[in-house]
Amino acid sequence: MSQTLYRKYRPQKFEDVIGQEHIKLTLQNEILNDKIAHAYLFSGPRGIGKTTLARVFAKAINCEKRSAFEPCNECDSCNSITEGNNLDLIEIDAASNRGINEIRELREFVKYAPSKNKYKVFIIDEAHMLTIEAFNALLKTLEEPPKHAVFILATTEVHKFPQTIISRCQKFDFKTVDIEKLKNHLKNVCLKEKIQVDVSIIDKIARRSGGYVRDALSTLGQILSLSEDGEVGRETADLILPDSDFAPIIELVDSLAMNQFENSIKVINNLVIDGIDLNYFTEELINYLRKIVLIKITGASEKYLWDVERHIEEKIIEQSEKYNLNIWNLILKEFITAFENLKNDRFKQLPLEMAIISIKTFLEKPISVANIEFGLKKNFKAENNYLKNQEPQKKSEENISKYTLKAQISDIVKIWPQLLLNLKDYNHSLSAFLKVGHPLRIEGNKLIIGFEFKFHKDRILEASHKKNIEEVMSGILNEKVIIDSELDENYKENRNAVSGAIYETISNENDETINNLIDELGGEVVS
Repeated sequence: MSQTLYRKYRPQKFEDVIGQEHIKLTLQNEILNDKIAHAYLFSGPRGIGKTTLARVFAKAINCEKRSAFEPCNECDSCNSITEGNNLDLIEIDAASNRGINEIRELREFVKYAPSKNKYKVFIIDEAHMLTIEAFNALLKTLEEPPKHAVFILATTEVHKFPQTIISRCQKFDFKTVDIEKLKNHLKNVCLKEKIQVDVSIIDKIARRSGGYVRDALSTLGQILSLSEDGEVGRETADLILPDSDFAPIIELVDSLAMNQFENSIKVINNLVIDGIDLNYFTEELINYLRKIVLIKITGASEKYLWDVERHIEEKIIEQSEKYNLNIWNLILKEFITAFENLKNDRFKQLPLEMAIISIKTFLEKPISVANIEFGLKKNFKAENNYLKNQEPQKKSEENISKYTLKAQISDIVKIWPQLLLNLKDYNHSLSAFLKVGHPLRIEGNKLIIGFEFKFHKDRILEASHKKNIEEVMSGILNEKVIIDSELDENYKENRNAVSGAIYETISNENDETINNLIDELGGEVVS
């Protein structure tokens, strides 16, 4: 092949451009209605068609035989733009022509009428590279351009643009291409090249590209160059596109999910022995855990996974079921902290080992308050008979779950402060609502929470709030918990009983975490 694929199959009309439907529709309508703007700003990631669509637009507005909005690709104007020698299409690389002198020359050149076409089109690629002085010099031209001049500024970093420039342009935000559309495009290219490529290879290329067309075509071009007898097999493709080495990441996450922390430490130390760059590994691990967290929030949406092979995607989805969102979020935070601390050349793995130890401590001892023998403290208000009277009320069998919580009401009281702290990160307002309630009794696998006012009782039972509380509490207790709420006729007495059991044990502890728990419950230490 004499040309790279992304140049050989560069779109020459609107219908050939993959994706960007919202942008194409607007530009097409402007052409049909002859309402061409004087300046456009195309922003978005690399390799998704910004410059290509700019050329197609320039070709369409100058086409001599255009029908509707598509260029004919047959007239002299279209052919000269395709061949790159049209005098009225000026492409400028702002990375190497970024100074004020170049823009001054451009301003002078803009004044002259087109040599042949209706419009003189200026495409400034990587326009964010222009200096502030160059932007200021360009500003006047964008304010009052000649009728024959059209500017198209293309950039991958629109945040570097002065607002004065942005406000004078029609701004279009380009998006990465849908994975299925990209796969179909790659299949069509293979057909045109008359080379048979396994569907799994196409799928892998599209996913690895992350939705960037140019990256996908570049990779496909490398693979097709190895074809023999018009066919590319998996073994051949693996020379260019080997399987991602997710094995150590998967092993590490699996061991964390199964509480096999000794093996987690071994994985890290084996990487050091094998000479693997721990910075790169941790960065990939963080991205992997990020996908798990996103799955827990949004569901198994392919958009968050499309840069990995399908079997890796399936593994991520499987692993995400091992813990709730709260725990996965904590694991992710621990490794982000470890990544920031990977500085010690002598004990490079230490931050990762410390992260694993912190995760182990959290999962095995999630409660940071002292052990409480509920109801046995001398100063506990026993006259309220809170514990003695908290036997489950008799209910019909159909209303009581077949499954019974292993945790007792005393266990729920112990973890109540931790529940409030965890929910505060999870949903700050929800923690505030639950703070005015207290565990009342257990019925089967259902925890009844008591409130003084109906407003609080009803808010806790809203679907999203109920789900959040159940998920966090189930994570702390390591068993499935369902919650319900009711108005407590003895609210003040029972709430004081719960508070007394906690405060009596922890009030003399000189520990910042415990003091935070006291604050979280809205109490104070009294003598």
